[in-house]
Amino acid sequence: NGCSGTETQSVNVNTLPFVTFAGLSSDYCLDDAIAVLTGIPAGGIFSGNGITGNNFDPAVAGVGVHSITYSYTDPVGCFNDSIMSVTVNALPVVSFSGLNPTYCITAGGSVLTGSPLGGVFGGPGISGSSFFPAIADTGTHSITYTYTDGNSCVKTDTQTVIVTPIPVASFTGLSA
Repeated sequence: NGCSGTETQSVNVNTLPFVTFAGLSSDYCLDDAIAVLTGIPAGGIFSGNGITGNNFDPAVAGVGVHSITYSYTDPVGCFNDSIMSVTVNALPVVSFSGLNPTYCITAGGSVLTGSPLGGVFGGPGISGSSFFPAIADTGTHSITYTYTDGNSCVKTDTQTVIVTPIPVASFTGLSA
């Protein structure tokens, strides 16, 4: 019989779409602003902790390491995605001591101690790490201690202090 037959079919193999995204840093502090992400090509979907639409919110994601994914399907049905890792760092725990709630304007200075060490004091009457009521003057004042940690996360502790004027003294009862 020696019969033979041949059939030929053409197959189109599409390449996967190149998928990436921009706008996401490698690390954030918990209180950093929301990052707006841009997917390339447009039209894909972002997913992961802290993602709403095309926004990444470090506060919603929470402290830790998170994977953010941008997924895209092209018009012929080929799918690809891009994944980036992001770290959300906790804010430092900051406090200070040594500030009384009330001072007379004639009182001497008070040495303040910040924790952790290495922060900066600010406010009326502050010189270095000391508070001086006479420099602050009378009134209610806010004194701050701001600390920046190794991840560039910043936290401030604020305390209120009242500086009172010298009381006016008077007496009666003497006659000339």
